[in-house]
Amino acid sequence: NVQDEQQLLLDEIMGIAQSLLDGAYGQLSKAQKNHIAVIHKSSKRLFKLSIELLDFYINKYCKLDIQPTELRVITNSILELLRDLFEHKNLQLINAITSDIPLVEADTKLLQQILHNLIDSAIKSNNVCVIKVSAKVVGRQLEITVAALNNTIKLEPLEEMFGEPTDDLIPQEFNCTNLDLVTTKQLVELQGGKLYCSSTVDHSPQFTFTLPIAQNAPLANLTSLPRPAQTKMVTTSRTSTTSTGKFTIMVVDDDKISLQVLTKLLTLQNYEVVQATNGMQALEKMEQGLKPDLIILDIMMPRMDGYEVCQKVRESFSANQLPIIMLTAKEQPSDLVEGLSYGANDYLVKPINRSELVARVKAHIQLAQVNTAYSRFVPNEFIRLLGHESILDVKLGDHVKREMAILFSDIRSFTTLSEQMSPEENFAFINSYLKMVVPAIRNHKGFIDKYIGDAVMAVFPEQAEDALRAAIAMQKQVLRYNCDRVANGEVPIAIGTGIHVGSLMLGTVGEEQRMEETVISDAVNVASRLEGLTKIFGSTVIFSEKILIELEDPTQYRYRFLGKVPIKGRKDAISVFEAFDGEAPDLIEVKQKTRVDFELGISFYYDRKFVEGSEMFERVLKKNSADKAALLYLERCHKFRK
Repeated sequence: NVQDEQQLLLDEIMGIAQSLLDGAYGQLSKAQKNHIAVIHKSSKRLFKLSIELLDFYINKYCKLDIQPTELRVITNSILELLRDLFEHKNLQLINAITSDIPLVEADTKLLQQILHNLIDSAIKSNNVCVIKVSAKVVGRQLEITVAALNNTIKLEPLEEMFGEPTDDLIPQEFNCTNLDLVTTKQLVELQGGKLYCSSTVDHSPQFTFTLPIAQNAPLANLTSLPRPAQTKMVTTSRTSTTSTGKFTIMVVDDDKISLQVLTKLLTLQNYEVVQATNGMQALEKMEQGLKPDLIILDIMMPRMDGYEVCQKVRESFSANQLPIIMLTAKEQPSDLVEGLSYGANDYLVKPINRSELVARVKAHIQLAQVNTAYSRFVPNEFIRLLGHESILDVKLGDHVKREMAILFSDIRSFTTLSEQMSPEENFAFINSYLKMVVPAIRNHKGFIDKYIGDAVMAVFPEQAEDALRAAIAMQKQVLRYNCDRVANGEVPIAIGTGIHVGSLMLGTVGEEQRMEETVISDAVNVASRLEGLTKIFGSTVIFSEKILIELEDPTQYRYRFLGKVPIKGRKDAISVFEAFDGEAPDLIEVKQKTRVDFELGISFYYDRKFVEGSEMFERVLKKNSADKAALLYLERCHKFRK
């Protein structure tokens, strides 16, 4: 814990210094930049030395955490850190460890320290141009070699250095501390290995140490992890913004200095940054409507750690919709896999490499934008219903069978309306209308299956009641929309919506070069038929008896029975109902007052008591002469009386 705290503080100093150099607080003079650069580089050196000093005094008391470890990944992370530290040198750092090298039995943190010390010592030898790290299997041991090339100074025998740490045992020309190698030797031996030193033909230093191969370990293969084994330094560049403004990134970290450093870094890259100091605060912001383009999430936080926060976010947003990058002080494969299993897209190991952070943020935001673009054509809900996370996983013929509600809706007399407009006006009108009503479908857990001109077909996978609520909300939106149209001297519009629930087959149809999602079911035909009935009955929303049965509390809604109607392809007629909660207040009131007389009239009608039925419908029409359904039944009663 002391070591972690120490590293964190130094990391924060380096971060603030880098932000100053990047101009986060304004332009600096040349002298100021030089002084801050010294602070930055000295902090990096202090970071390394503090680790070495602490490890030297605690290694004989430390509790080893020996487990199968991927050497190639560890080596790459150390090379990246040192490449940044010695960026002023003309150095080539090569990770020559191949992917078929087996896992080793090692303590990951100690192995990182060993590699750090040896590579750093080799770099500091005079005239070094290339540092190469390689490994080979020797029996049941893995032999790891750190070689410096093009060095002209001959190294003293290693045995002469392994006493208590003193400064006079190292040749003046060899620029590394005795503490480096003494510590490294002890760390290797703690894990059951040996450390050797030799000189190449050109007198370049070459360090070799051994570690046992993991028992029954498979060959190393972590290519599926998001951190590549051979990462190149990426040049910092700004992420382009959308036409609506900057991309928004939420940074979640309980350490305020770390939060400040990340915020300044991302702000310089033209991102909008929202801060959260703990997991609960982050979730609250999202519950209040915040939808960031990406989340940077620290794992170690009080009360609710990063894993829990990630899991909660994934309940609402998939990895394709909202990328999450986790920050961790750990780099063991098991810890990384744990983060990914909770739904993280990527991870970064502290201390964070500035260029790597910027590059990964940019890459994930761009990928999320691509997924968002795809979702406009193929809904994410559809992909998830098929059991997939990405559109890339969807194949021709994929399908699933589920009980779901279907909603059909279109604009009444749209053909007549359309003939009065130009093609440009038609598209502008339809898109304006859909932009107004479709959010009501999404807000009630539905998704659009398809648009057919002015018509909308939507699916509700969770509850049939969601479809009814959406239909009512759509009708209320149309009422508000009509107020604006009338104010602008335009004719108001009317829509009709039919709703049914049943067993649906949802899947992909077509051929390899062109396929689309579709819903196949008799329930689709029924919903379409009910939408057609709205024109006959003068209703806005008509739903089937199966929807009524699915309602948790039907008394919450204002509705009335419209009768039984035959459906093409079905033997028996189905009972249908009109929902009028979305209509104008005066219509709601009069339909509610006449509901008993109306339904009593229908009862008389089906009992073939046409005189009594006529009387009931006449009573309804006296109070509401515009009731088209009552007028229709009255005409039928008169017809059958004759």
